[in-house]
Amino acid sequence: MMRWVLAAGLVVSVAACTGAELYVDQELLPEAMRQASKAQLCVPDALREEVPYKLLFVIDTSGSNATSDPTPPGGEPRRETAVRQAINAHIAKTNVSFGVITFSDEPVRQTFGYTRDTTVLAGALENISQAQGGTNYSNTLWAAIDFVQNDIESLSVAEAARTHYIVFWLSDGFPTVGVTDGAAITPGVTHLCDSFGPRVARLSFNSAFLGGAGSPDDADAQDLLADMAGECNGNFINIPSGGAFSFDVDTDPVIRKYELALYAATNLNVRLGQYGPAPDSDGDGLLDAEEVHWKTDSVNLDTDNDGVRDGIEVLMQPLRSPTRLDGNCSNPGVDTDDDGLYDCEEVALGTSPTLIDTDGDLLPDGLEAQTGGLPVKDDPTGDADLDGLLDSLETRAHLPVRTPTDPTIAGDWSYRYGLDPIEPPAGAVASDRVCYDLTVDNIALRETQPTRITSEGLNRVEIWAVFRPIDLAGESAFYRARREVRLLEGDNLLDPPSGFPQVLPEDFVLVGTH
Repeated sequence: MMRWVLAAGLVVSVAACTGAELYVDQELLPEAMRQASKAQLCVPDALREEVPYKLLFVIDTSGSNATSDPTPPGGEPRRETAVRQAINAHIAKTNVSFGVITFSDEPVRQTFGYTRDTTVLAGALENISQAQGGTNYSNTLWAAIDFVQNDIESLSVAEAARTHYIVFWLSDGFPTVGVTDGAAITPGVTHLCDSFGPRVARLSFNSAFLGGAGSPDDADAQDLLADMAGECNGNFINIPSGGAFSFDVDTDPVIRKYELALYAATNLNVRLGQYGPAPDSDGDGLLDAEEVHWKTDSVNLDTDNDGVRDGIEVLMQPLRSPTRLDGNCSNPGVDTDDDGLYDCEEVALGTSPTLIDTDGDLLPDGLEAQTGGLPVKDDPTGDADLDGLLDSLETRAHLPVRTPTDPTIAGDWSYRYGLDPIEPPAGAVASDRVCYDLTVDNIALRETQPTRITSEGLNRVEIWAVFRPIDLAGESAFYRARREVRLLEGDNLLDPPSGFPQVLPEDFVLVGTH
């Protein structure tokens, strides 16, 4: 049995301090004020994903091609036919795009970036049949590097991580223009692979020698082209004089398997205060007691009605105020990505309204903001309040990120997580599904006031499960389950009486744009 207790570090690190005089004796509180959520959850099925493929053809059009790859009467040279066939074979796939660079004395970009425009590609193909000038590897290699780099930098981090880049370099000889030392050329391919390979799903540099010119340097050209391919996950092929050839292009969908990366919970109506958990009736990120200090309305989550909740504006002091109209929100209450932050709040905080996890730390933006975290910065060592507890741990433990937490209170009231593998449901193949029993213990409940949209005593709990691709390429999948329970006035009874019932796999819903 495996146990995963996220809050264990809190208890260990704070055991030396007591601070017992700072909070109410928890033994006097009803047992119902602490709850445990239990859930069963299975890793999603492997996903057949149509990921982007970017194909770049870098084709030698130097004068020696008139001998090695002549244009037959009424036909076209082999190199043009090969590129045309590769494009025609994949143009119907909307996830595949193409780029063409030709080179002789200097490189020429036949397409300005990757494209699927058939008119542009037809023009590029016509220019492949030219045969004039020398062979410039060095300048062409840097043109290809710029071509790939510019495209990667135009993408979001998440989109780049899904994209496969394939370079095909075809030449019939050794470089005669520019740098002619092969040992000085291959480092350019190494730079391409090392600098940009980690940012994308896959980057490969493939090369081919087109025989037929009969130059004394043919053997050296083959060795150089083979070395270039070997520097970046590629293959080298040697095409004999007059032999037909084609580009081997694999643009099959990726079968992506997932693993559970994060499990976290939050009570939107209770936060840890100075003396223990306290109600946040309107769920705006400010405790009811704090609303008195800020002169805000404890049953109205946006006192100044500017589209940004009171707690978010307090976090942004002095740039914003929860009692002053700041900015102009055209779509109040809209949460496009369903991450727990309204679009207007995302604009104010600098997060993305279409990404659940803007900074890529696997914590949904709304979950981070609710505890005072920074959803625009992935900082695994961050400790904003310098209390010795990492921000990411405090967010998962449902502790304040920007206010130092009394050690004993943190130990008493931090959320605690457990994870145990279980057998997959009936009918599933064990190797295909991985399932877990998950628990979140020590969820504090408190009586709340009725608001414009919620009833008295309501506690709204969200449980997040984040699945990450095993190969770390592509985007993570965010699932959320919601539960509500009310504390009834008088005897602190619960509605429903069982508190949080068992959360089943079907209760988790794939959330928003991910």
